[in-house]
Amino acid sequence: MGGSTSIDVTLPGIDKAYGIRKLREILGVAIDEMLFIGDALFPGGNDYPAREAGAVCIQVRDPHETKRVIETIIALSGWTHAFVPFTFFRHTRKSL
Repeated sequence: MGGSTSIDVTLPGIDKAYGIRKLREILGVAIDEMLFIGDALFPGGNDYPAREAGAVCIQVRDPHETKRVIETIIALSGWTHAFVPFTFFRHTRKSL
């Protein structure tokens, strides 16, 4: 079962941890350097696999809080002209 406002329909073994592992594989970013923002990080929640995978997690209540968290991350990163994913910031800022 997905979140409280949706139903996730996926193949067995395809969850948010799978997505995080694919990002590691494709981007070469360590999982413990990834930031995951979700509202259901508790055992049984649809975001819990991301926590179990080892990503740094921030619990939010709703999409509005998610937006505020992302805006804060962008503001603290110094990138005010475009959205730069947290996982890229640490690795690419010096080269940009």
